[in-house]
Amino acid sequence: MMRFMESTREKSGSSGYLRPGVCRGFLLVILALVFSGAANAQTKYATVSAVLNKSALQAGSDAVVAVVVDVAEGFHAQSHTPHEENLIPCEVRMEDMAGVEFSKPVYPAGKDETYPALGVVSVYSGRVVMYVPVKVKADAKAGDIKLSGVVRYQACNDKMCFAPQKAPFVLETKIVGAGEAVAAANSNLFPTGALIASDDAQWSILTALGVAFFAGILFNVMPCVLPVLPLKAVGFYEISQHHRGKTLMLAGVFSAGIVSVFTVLAVLILVTKNLTWGQQFSNPIFAWGIVILMTVMAMAMFGAFTILLPTKIYSITPKHDTYTGNFLFGILTAVLSTPCTAPLFPPLLLWAKAQPVGVGVPAVMMVGVGMAFPYLLLSAFPEAARKFPRVGPWAELVKQMMGFLLLGAAVFFASGQLIAGPAFWWPIVGVAAIGSLYLVGRTIQLSKNALPLGISSTLAVGTVGAMVAIAIWMNTGIAWTEYSEKGLKEARDGGRIVLVDFTANWCLNCHTIEGTVFHDRAAISALQDRNVLTMQADLTKTDAPGWDLLTQLNPTGGIPLTAIYAPGASEPIQISSVYTTKTLLEALEQATGKSVAEAR
Repeated sequence: MMRFMESTREKSGSSGYLRPGVCRGFLLVILALVFSGAANAQTKYATVSAVLNKSALQAGSDAVVAVVVDVAEGFHAQSHTPHEENLIPCEVRMEDMAGVEFSKPVYPAGKDETYPALGVVSVYSGRVVMYVPVKVKADAKAGDIKLSGVVRYQACNDKMCFAPQKAPFVLETKIVGAGEAVAAANSNLFPTGALIASDDAQWSILTALGVAFFAGILFNVMPCVLPVLPLKAVGFYEISQHHRGKTLMLAGVFSAGIVSVFTVLAVLILVTKNLTWGQQFSNPIFAWGIVILMTVMAMAMFGAFTILLPTKIYSITPKHDTYTGNFLFGILTAVLSTPCTAPLFPPLLLWAKAQPVGVGVPAVMMVGVGMAFPYLLLSAFPEAARKFPRVGPWAELVKQMMGFLLLGAAVFFASGQLIAGPAFWWPIVGVAAIGSLYLVGRTIQLSKNALPLGISSTLAVGTVGAMVAIAIWMNTGIAWTEYSEKGLKEARDGGRIVLVDFTANWCLNCHTIEGTVFHDRAAISALQDRNVLTMQADLTKTDAPGWDLLTQLNPTGGIPLTAIYAPGASEPIQISSVYTTKTLLEALEQATGKSVAEAR
């Protein structure tokens, strides 16, 4: 007791007087000690129970446990965030259970109450519901299961606080297979605004909708959408010829095309569960369909349909000043955005999967609304576009260079299907070289002045040089071992650290990580010093062996994802989305318990 008083005096300052808050905390501790002998003789201050938001736990899916604390009348419990450090916070602790993982509990906010003997305290009273997100492993064994835990709380009345209590609870349920249906349950305890996402993606419905809207806006600047930006620019020029009303109508149809794609994807992913996010680009039919479409559009930018091909083929390329054309452009823009959705979309999708369909689907649709918003906003001011020239040889050259950009995108997706590994970058270099030569040659034809030729030559050399540098850079670096389930198991059985990088040729965010983090000398040295086996799971094809492991680790199926398996650990350390070398080094340190210096 004397030691406690001395430490408390030190916290209060050199004057030796206790601050009021510390004084109250000290008094509560004394009262708890005095009444601790009688606490067990008291009637219960609260009852604790637990229910699930589903009729059963489904393998490979998420669920939420609601821990219900009914505080007896005339009493209150300290909240999870009491005002004084000496008070006991209300906490939920789940016991480890095979086949399931528990994320951090989500606590309600406390309510400040003033009591003459206690001062202002943050309390829970009446019925209090705390949520514990649950992730069921894909290989979880089917059958009956008991989820157990304990709630630790400190009860008080208006005059004094009692000794901390521990109230155990048990929730009996079962695990069913991934293909078996489960129904929503206990909806009265799971309001739509409840924070129930796992892996710390704990959002309210309003927060999730805001994140979805912001993510959609960002999709417009993602590299995957870059090929369609010229089309949007040309379309903006064309629709500016109309009055504001029709311009807004065309923009609304374009927006509807974008939202329709996210609606279909939401239904396939969240309702029918027939699609994994991003996996559509691993489907050869889908990928080659995109290649053909972008090639046709590139040819249209070159004027091929009006010169070389029959007039009917021109109808393949939708016009920007028609409702059908704008709807199709909206679809194309949304489709091209799907490989570049990190870092905001995967957590949102994970949150949506844990919600009722009526909440999750609108949240995903809101991404489309956010993506369409900038275009809708710009279309409200068509007079701005009228100031830009749309005719003349120079305007035609700009249009043709946009065609080369589209052609480069078509080659990107085509070579990704035909060539394994980073070697698929070299055909794109060829497109850049042809386009650059055309730019210089056409500039010489249009002008005899040195300035235009200097500008075009600089752009040409810079473009080709950059693409060659990227191709060389992406084909060097870490020597990857091709992922296989057998290879991973053998390495882990041998006590070796294993890093699995999930990637795909169509995933530009994956190439960003591979071109930065895995080319960083600090990252390479750290991996070598720890003798880490670096395996790469290439998901370019639908039947790639890494898909099963990816969906097991990440139910949304989103990439980039890096998994680091430490010796003896049952689950890997996961790094999702785009990250830096620092993040990788921290994960390696966590996996080995050694800093960079110690590893060397």
